[in-house]
Amino acid sequence: KTAQVTPAPLANDSVFLRRVFLDLTGGIPSVSEVRAFLADDRPDKRARLIDNLLMKPNHSRHLARLWRNQMIPRNDMPFRRGSPVMFESWLSEQFSQKTPYDQIVRKILTVRGRIDQKSPVLYFTSRALKPEEMAAATASDFLGLQIQCAQCHQHPFDHWSQKDFWGFAAFFAQLDRPRGLGRFVGHVTDTTSGEVRIPGSKEIVAPQFPGEEPLLEAYGSIRRLQLARWVTSKKNPFFAHATVNRMWALLFGSGLVDPVN
Repeated sequence: KTAQVTPAPLANDSVFLRRVFLDLTGGIPSVSEVRAFLADDRPDKRARLIDNLLMKPNHSRHLARLWRNQMIPRNDMPFRRGSPVMFESWLSEQFSQKTPYDQIVRKILTVRGRIDQKSPVLYFTSRALKPEEMAAATASDFLGLQIQCAQCHQHPFDHWSQKDFWGFAAFFAQLDRPRGLGRFVGHVTDTTSGEVRIPGSKEIVAPQFPGEEPLLEAYGSIRRLQLARWVTSKKNPFFAHATVNRMWALLFGSGLVDPVN
């Protein structure tokens, strides 16, 4: 009222039906489904329809496809380092089992194994386990932060510094990477050594969460486990905001903050 904006009217049944099918299953309803819904005179038919669609396999497959497209770089030819089908199948299984989203994210960030397994290993292997690429992707996908601009210099329009970026990248510095350029990375596991340095200097940067300096010991000893626990912790202000924003964008076409990453 203050902004003198008139709300859009309530969507009629046919418009609502098309929208909810596209949002929850990625497809439009069949002719028989349209006729059945329009002929239904129960006052709670919309809620019934939503509950029904959430139980369909198409729903988990649709979410898996959306999240796989979000998490796997399209220009990196990931087929060389593992099949996106395995990752998408794993995601679909998690959604169909109604695994809470924070648990899914923790499983992704702490995964170990080979690319021929049904798992989220591709999230790492598609980026060749490079700490700087993993840091940029994790911040964007799960925190809604664009910190990669601070990789080589101070962020041009935000408060992130090079030390912030490389401190976040340090959580991935102890991934076991094969020696030599161009070697195929077919597995994900951790070692007990590995550090990152600010480019052009000899300064080793210790792991650090964005925007704060908590006691890392409270999150475990393995760096990726520390990160996964903090990312999904209630003490982290970014995760919940970024997750709500992505769901808002899925259902309303654009995020409360846009773009969503």
